[in-house]
Parts: sequence; C-alpha cells; structure tokens
Amino acid sequence: MKPSLIALAILGCLGGLVYWLPASLVVGAVATSDVLPEKTTLGRVSGRIWEGEMTNTQVNGQTIDTVQWSWRPAGVRRAELAWQVNATASGARANAEISWRPNRVSVRDLGVTIPAPLIAEEWVPWPLLMEGTIVGRIERLRYSPAANQVDAVGVVRWDDAASGYPQPAQLGWLQADITTDPGGKALQVGLESDQRFLNLDGGATVEVTGDYSMALKVSPGPSAEPRLINALRLLGLNPANDQPLNLRSTGVLAPGGLGFPTID
Repeated sequence: MKPSLIALAILGCLGGLVYWLPASLVVGAVATSDVLPEKTTLGRVSGRIWEGEMTNTQVNGQTIDTVQWSWRPAGVRRAELAWQVNATASGARANAEISWRPNRVSVRDLGVTIPAPLIAEEWVPWPLLMEGTIVGRIERLRYSPAANQVDAVGVVRWDDAASGYPQPAQLGWLQADITTDPGGKALQVGLESDQRFLNLDGGATVEVTGDYSMALKVSPGPSAEPRLINALRLLGLNPANDQPLNLRSTGVLAPGGLGFPTID
C-alpha cells in the first residue's frame, strides 16, 4: 500500500475517533484546567464533542439549566473550531456561535434574553424591584487570554423598563451601546434612554476583570411618575433648578457586585 494511502487511512481513523469521542471526556479535562471560573461545578454531560448537552451546571452558586452545542463546519474555513451553543438559566436564554483557536476564544452573534427581575434578584445587593426584559445582541466578542485583551461590538437594551423600591417606576427603554477601547483592555459602554420618563446620558468602562466604573447624568422626563421624581430627590436632585443629577457607580459585573450610585 502506498504511504499516502496509509497516511490517509490513519487520518480517517483518527477523525472517526475524535468524532465519536464522548463529550464527558473533554468536559472532564476542561474541569481540571484553569479555563473555567472559580466555584464551577459541571453537571451531567451527554452526547459527543461535536454535538451534546450538559445540564444543571453551577457557577458561583448560580444554576445553568441546560447547555446544548453542535459543531459548525463553517469554522474550518477560518482555521478554527466552531460550535453553535444554546443555554438556558432561570428563564434567561442565550445563543451564539463560539469558536476556538490557539490563544483566542471568539463569540459571534450572541443573543441574550434576560427577565429584568432576575438581575435584581441575583446581581443587585440592595432592595430593588425591576420589571421588563433585557435583550442583547453582541455581533462580536473576542478574548485573548495570553494578551489579556478583549474586543466586542453590540447593543443591550432594557425594554419596558421599570425600577424602584418599594414600587417600581416606569423608565421607558434604556440602551447600552458596546465598543472596545483602542488598547483592547476595556469595553466602552454608551448609555441612553428614550427621554420620556427618564432623561439619561452617560457611559461606563468595563475592564477585562469585570470591574466597572459608570458616570451618569439623570433628570426626570416629561412623563416621569411622581415616585421616580421622589427617588431622584432622595439621591440628591434639586428641583429648584434644571440641572441634571450627576451619579457615579463602581463595582464588579458579577452576582452581588453592583455598586449603589452616589452623587458625583
């Protein structure tokens, strides 16, 4: 037999072995590496590396109900391995194409839908009610661990927004436009509102570590509810002039890590 045919046969056998490789073996190897966040407990795994499912995964005490994946052959043209991934957790949904090549992980067309009450329950460390739905579309998200750099472009919008305590006040819609700073060390987020219930203008910087700083100018809109006006007064709004309230917040984008806004 010719050496070329022998090599082809060996490659075919290796390809078949990889294709039928149980996903549990790969997930087990990942679990023993430093790739996953701390306090991660992987759930039950079924299927193969190219197509499978994992259920009941715990990350920092939060449960991810299901994660499903299937191989995307189109990634081969970009010299990378790519999967279509869908995940659900406590009423939230996410889907994206996730690809890998040495020293870089990329996410394309990430779509997320999160009930706003879930954010208030899991992420906000003070009494707060939130209503509405948070919908995100991230066109591109790349992370290079070796260079500790990130690159992202997308939009996150809070529709039918309402927030407050003990009763939420209408906010209309709020939107965050996400880009990356030139050095790739942080995300730049522009924040705006529909100017009906709340006049909002400002931005935030989010570091690769998840630490953020945010500065906002806020004032009641023409349709602001009395409870919203009262809340802004408690924060320091002076109704005697037309100047907006300057607020600042710092913290970590993680469960319980959001910082209470203070007057700048």
